[in-house]
Amino acid sequence: MSNTNNNLENKNILFYPYIGILQFKICLNHSIKCQFLREVVKVDLVLNNTPISSTSNNSPEDSTDSNTLHFNIQLEIIPTPNRFNRILFDTYHNLYYPWDGYIPKDNIASNEDNYNYDWTMESLDTNYYQLFKSLVKENYFVEELNQPLDCVDLSLYSVLIIADNEKPFLNSEIEKLKFDFEESNISILVLSEWNSNVIESNIEFLDKDSLIRFTPNNV
Repeated sequence: MSNTNNNLENKNILFYPYIGILQFKICLNHSIKCQFLREVVKVDLVLNNTPISSTSNNSPEDSTDSNTLHFNIQLEIIPTPNRFNRILFDTYHNLYYPWDGYIPKDNIASNEDNYNYDWTMESLDTNYYQLFKSLVKENYFVEELNQPLDCVDLSLYSVLIIADNEKPFLNSEIEKLKFDFEESNISILVLSEWNSNVIESNIEFLDKDSLIRFTPNNV
């Protein structure tokens, strides 16, 4: 990935093509200048797609089936917003299929996709997209938490949203959250989902490939 502005950090990019999702993250350098930066940044993203199975000796360079995709991305960089307009949405404490096991989706009565798996977890660009749009419309800036709570300065935010948390909180996270709630005056909104041992037992199934009986994780 290349960019036309040296204020951007270079980051390794992880792709998960087998579920149809491409993810990358662009970050600014942590400097005083970047906190007040306002400009449009253009980023050129080049993606080389080479199927290793079609190459000789597993060498992508020898493949004739490779193709290259170019993405021209334009981003508007704005000064850091006031903390009272910043909301942190916790996605770190969510579990989702297939990385975390057999995780049933929130609405298992829906057959729109013919799957009972939670592919997307709780995300601002999937099942919480309407909430995200509503908050942005009210001039809030919503950011996703993708790391433990004790790695984040919660005093920079006015609200922490914990949506359907399934991954246990560490003791250090609980202590940090308690401290920030009392000292930084941050509000905490908790959105809970269903849990039913009866339903989970009814959606067990035998995997024909591994001959292992798949049981939903107890979340």
